[in-house]
Amino acid sequence: MTSWLANQFRSSPTLYAVWLMYLRLSVREQVLVFILMLVCLIASIYLAVWKPAQLENEKAHQNFEIAVQDYYTLVENVEHLQSFDSGPVSSLPDRSANELRALVNRTARQYGVVAERISLDGDSRLQIWVKGMAFNKLSPWINQLAKEEIRIDSMQWNSQEVGLVDLKITLD
Repeated sequence: MTSWLANQFRSSPTLYAVWLMYLRLSVREQVLVFILMLVCLIASIYLAVWKPAQLENEKAHQNFEIAVQDYYTLVENVEHLQSFDSGPVSSLPDRSANELRALVNRTARQYGVVAERISLDGDSRLQIWVKGMAFNKLSPWINQLAKEEIRIDSMQWNSQEVGLVDLKITLD
């Protein structure tokens, strides 16, 4: 291994020329060059590794302090926040699975959304899978579902390409 490295070093004209120039220097100059190289190495490690890590650490501490302050603000104002009695959030109509499926099919056809799979989940919930659909087609469709007072139980987005998404949505 060492002989291979030495052969590679000797076969490189630039490195070998620099090495020969270093050997021609006096001992005092060689020590100064070595110290300069060591200082440059330490400075580059500091600037490339230590300083960015230190800045990220400080930013994380600041974010943590802000989160703790927000938490304490919420704890201090919990009585005030609980005093807001909004009552029931909304009274969405309870639809059967067939009614929900018909409404979803109508709105999907209206917005050009093609479901890969629609399955019944429980008594009245539908799970819908859409693959590789443009986000700008899915977003208005979901807004229309909200206008039709359909409750979204869960929604998972996954993007494989820019602008195209896969969607798994559970409606009630």
